[in-house]
Amino acid sequence: MLFFRKLVLFLSSIFLFLLSVFSLLISINENTNTWIRAEFNTVFLFVYQELTVRIITQTISILLLLLCLGVFFAALKLRRRDKTYKLESPYGEIKVSVGAIEDYIKMIKTEITGVKDLSPKVFLRKGKVKIYVRMSLYADSEIGDVVVSVQSAIKSYLSNILLEEKIGAIRVFVSNIIYRDKTVEERRRRR
Repeated sequence: MLFFRKLVLFLSSIFLFLLSVFSLLISINENTNTWIRAEFNTVFLFVYQELTVRIITQTISILLLLLCLGVFFAALKLRRRDKTYKLESPYGEIKVSVGAIEDYIKMIKTEITGVKDLSPKVFLRKGKVKIYVRMSLYADSEIGDVVVSVQSAIKSYLSNILLEEKIGAIRVFVSNIIYRDKTVEERRRRR
């Protein structure tokens, strides 16, 4: 991932350098501007007239656009996971990353029956930790009981690493209710 970041940074630096040189050349004088327009017209006519060149250009453009979007969303995700929550101890400062808190909350899934999948998002707002949990439940479980169990388990888990008053709202969204095939579950337990 580090190599990919450096490569994207290098390529974007080259692109910005070429763009600045291009805009500088256009603004120098009229002769340069005319020459650049003539060269671009030649390239544009070649691309427009040849079908295979157009298809290749469109494919490369779409791939670059997808790459830019992927890098943008990856940067947003990495920035959010890199946020930290600061704690004070007698020996010094402790920093706990949002990603570590989310991974800690995911362990609850194995302890509460009726939960198929659990996906937490942790946000740091005004000195409090707010948790949004998206989960899938099995159809044979009581939704209200499972949700309350998940909320109380999250609160007790987080009270081990955070102060009780620093834990904010724990919101749960049940995104899916799944039918549990009992024969498949029995086979998994036997293995």
